[in-house]
Amino acid sequence: MEFRETIFQTITKIIEKIKSLKSHPSDYPEFLWIIFVFVGACFNAVIIRNFAVWFSFVSHFRTLDSAIAIFLYGTFVFFTPIIMSWIFSRNHPEKRLVPPLYIQAVSFGLLLFFVYNIQPAYFIEAYFLGIYTFGFGLLQNLIMVYALGKTATSDNIFRHSLLVHKNIDKVKEIVLSKQFRNLFLLKRKIQNEETPLKLRTARSVDWQYIIEVKETEKKNEAIINFCFYDEGSYNLKTIEETDDSYDYALNKIDHIIKYFLRHYKIKVESTSEENAESLVTFVLDDFLGKLAKIQEMTTRKKISLFVAGISIVAGIGLIVFNNLATGVATLSIAVPIIVDVLLRR
Repeated sequence: MEFRETIFQTITKIIEKIKSLKSHPSDYPEFLWIIFVFVGACFNAVIIRNFAVWFSFVSHFRTLDSAIAIFLYGTFVFFTPIIMSWIFSRNHPEKRLVPPLYIQAVSFGLLLFFVYNIQPAYFIEAYFLGIYTFGFGLLQNLIMVYALGKTATSDNIFRHSLLVHKNIDKVKEIVLSKQFRNLFLLKRKIQNEETPLKLRTARSVDWQYIIEVKETEKKNEAIINFCFYDEGSYNLKTIEETDDSYDYALNKIDHIIKYFLRHYKIKVESTSEENAESLVTFVLDDFLGKLAKIQEMTTRKKISLFVAGISIVAGIGLIVFNNLATGVATLSIAVPIIVDVLLRR
């Protein structure tokens, strides 16, 4: 009881602090993000503590009902940081992700200091608490980044456009050649016949970029657009002129200009960056997250996802009630639907 009272007193002070921060608009989003993490951690710590006390009592009853109750309550505990992360991230003025891992890490600190008091007698409990908060926190992070995406704006993306004095078929042939793709680390081709050719770097590359080959009104000219971005765990970092990533982008562009001239005697020059705006939109769309894309889906796809969700819930329920074969069969219905709707671009 004392622990809960301490937590709620802390939350009251935080709410008062929020009101005072509104007098400093530039600092408000940053402070609000920190407060969201801490408030989420306070609620999460209370729920984890209540579950631990309840579990120590219920686990003595080795019955099917107690097993189902533990599973359901445990599922609620697991999804609590995810739900709070979603609420806080959606309500942040900059739509900045509030990671479940941060909520879990602060929860671990609160429980360690206020409940276990860093006593050796509680070492085993604290050890398993650490495994849960950090191990499952990483998994919850992956779920949230997948669902909400990463914070990204057009200002985070460095773009450039080149005018190539050669017909688009020849330019595509050069760009798709093994030598060009290996030299410029363009390992992945984006398959979409309805849009201009796009190639992107491998995921392992520190500073990623996408190039796009577009035709122009003139038959003997083509445009190559570039978008460079520095991808962090939760957001795209703005590329400043003083950054190494900025020099990296300029060097790549200069290298490509010289490559066309040296190997094919084709003149290439810089042109208006407005040509790359459609590619910028494409990159930003990549970081929207699946929830935003679900809102843009057709009614047919939304119905398919609903059916998949029902299949998952029913399948888990059947497995919990010792009907393994039927449960697995029901779950298998959801797999092709999810692959078709979510994983296809």
